[in-house]
Amino acid sequence: PSGAAVSPQTPFLIGSVTKSFTALAVMQLVEAGQVDLDAAVQTYLPWFRVADAAASTRITVRHLLNQTSGIPNGAGLMPLLGDGRRTLEEAVRAMADVVLNRPAGTAFEYSNANYIVLGLIVEVASGQPYAEYLRQHILTPLEMSNSYTAQAEAQSEGMAGGYRWWFGFPVAAEMPYPADALPAGYLISSAEDMAHYL
Repeated sequence: PSGAAVSPQTPFLIGSVTKSFTALAVMQLVEAGQVDLDAAVQTYLPWFRVADAAASTRITVRHLLNQTSGIPNGAGLMPLLGDGRRTLEEAVRAMADVVLNRPAGTAFEYSNANYIVLGLIVEVASGQPYAEYLRQHILTPLEMSNSYTAQAEAQSEGMAGGYRWWFGFPVAAEMPYPADALPAGYLISSAEDMAHYL
């Protein structure tokens, strides 16, 4: 909305590309021996559960990464409607009444919820907040100096505004920023920084 020209350094919300950063963080922790891909989520989050207590014990880190946990797409949409004031743990605890669509490991179904849980596993396994882990282990080493884990900071650095289609026309819109869904889709980065990442 400011009318400023876009440059290679202009920060944009990168949406679900964020999931690749979460996956990278998990795999860094796997390589460091802090996470086992085939361990149950409850290994890292002993209280983790969905509506079926027995099924809750069978969901592994690999199932989350591969979107084969059985957690439905709809469960991953709910966090996007919130005000972003919940912590990652609160967002994951809110999944306790989620009914799985199928047994874990049997089929693919895309859900943001898988990556919200993975973000919390990164926190628990590393002992760092998810955003701090990303800064220390991915953004800083790759010199991604125009990448942000918080909307307010990115906005102060010229973050591009969002748009929605209205009767066939793009209209500037204030986009929600549910911080508790950061690991699933709310990292902010620039074209130049994404070139570093690639």
